[in-house]
Amino acid sequence: MYYISALARHQIGASNHQNCTYDRCNLLYNEKDYRQEHTSQCQASGHTKCKLIQAPLDEVLNILKAGGIPLFQLHQEELLPSRVEFGTPYVAATHVWSGGLGNPQGNAMNLCQLQELSQLTIRSRSALDHFQPDMSPDQVFPTLWETIMNPFRLLPQTNPTLFWIDTINIPRVDETSVSKQRADDVWSTRTVAIDRMTQTYASADSVIVLDPELRQLNIDWDQRTKDPDSDDADQRLLEIFSSILVSSWMTRCWTYQEGAMGKELLVKLRNQLFPLRFARSDVLVRNRRRLRHSEYGDLHDMLDETSAWFSRLPATRDNDRDIGRRQISEDVEGEPEIFTRIWNEVAARSSTRIVDRLSILSLLVNIRPSEVRRNHPRARLQAILKAQKNLPIALLFQLPLTDHDRNEALAEFDKEEAAERDRGKTLESYVEDPSYPLPSILGSKPLPGQLE
Repeated sequence: MYYISALARHQIGASNHQNCTYDRCNLLYNEKDYRQEHTSQCQASGHTKCKLIQAPLDEVLNILKAGGIPLFQLHQEELLPSRVEFGTPYVAATHVWSGGLGNPQGNAMNLCQLQELSQLTIRSRSALDHFQPDMSPDQVFPTLWETIMNPFRLLPQTNPTLFWIDTINIPRVDETSVSKQRADDVWSTRTVAIDRMTQTYASADSVIVLDPELRQLNIDWDQRTKDPDSDDADQRLLEIFSSILVSSWMTRCWTYQEGAMGKELLVKLRNQLFPLRFARSDVLVRNRRRLRHSEYGDLHDMLDETSAWFSRLPATRDNDRDIGRRQISEDVEGEPEIFTRIWNEVAARSSTRIVDRLSILSLLVNIRPSEVRRNHPRARLQAILKAQKNLPIALLFQLPLTDHDRNEALAEFDKEEAAERDRGKTLESYVEDPSYPLPSILGSKPLPGQLE
């Protein structure tokens, strides 16, 4: 804790939070005053060549309606749409909207941000190849078997040029400027896009973390060219992991789901794409060796603690078992450990809307949010819990929301119900008793709602 409090933080847009309180970030709740940010290079040049690039909404809608996942490639100053095909390499981006990469009014982004995302997409595979560890003898047979089962691995791999980011790939429109029929069409297709978010992130070659503070972190790490056991290398690695741990990206519910689903997680630093899985694996391997040789010290213990969160992420594949990650399907009767991990992480993070927590929780436990949204907002958490084969007994001892937060939650549920009915939706499983307790995971801010 002392080490993290002494970190040199790169404050981005701190003046934007002058109206925020300890409990609530008003920047995230005021869509009218939302400002799309430019890259540091664009800001230095005075935005002379930058402009807002609009994504072709109709083509995005058509791809989603046809059962696909829309992707984009930036060609000069135009977004060229495509769709995921078998073997299509692409990169998905994950970010917090407070970083200025979102757009509450429509599917458009600043050209400078799209150019940087396009460049990062092309660099992503070479960044992973650079950190690929040498194959150990016990990995030879599994790798050979994977090649037999998937011979396409032998084909030359091209660098991805296609990317996905929610700002332009999840349909959004200003409902006050279009007809009700158009708004309803966009909203229903938007629900389809959210349903496919797990597939979108899990199918991507890699997921790139774009956090405004981490993008300014001027630290490089390379386990090949530097002595990996030197104090200097460990200090650099510790500062990177600690900076990630306290970043805004680590505080949000949506980014937890996006990071968990990715096969490879790359964090954009100022001069590097930092590979989280390789770095965490490197820490574990070297710390085991140090323990055997009685060389394990406080620095190495801090390295393990600041990177352990990555091992607790639910996995989408078996390849991550060596670093402690497990799939949600591995929960067994009497030991719903992965569900507990997911519940605790969602409870500890924040979301702009309370109902978003239910969508995120459903995605993480392999339930389509649209299935949950068929229920009345007050009954959606019950629907998620009823779909689980096993649940931790600690759920029986969840603290209820405070009266203030309960009233906020019920008001949002009623607003959500009115919006759904206005779109002609028929809601099921209505809860007649408005006094039933709401667990603290549904609070508008992180609360002590974790399971022991």
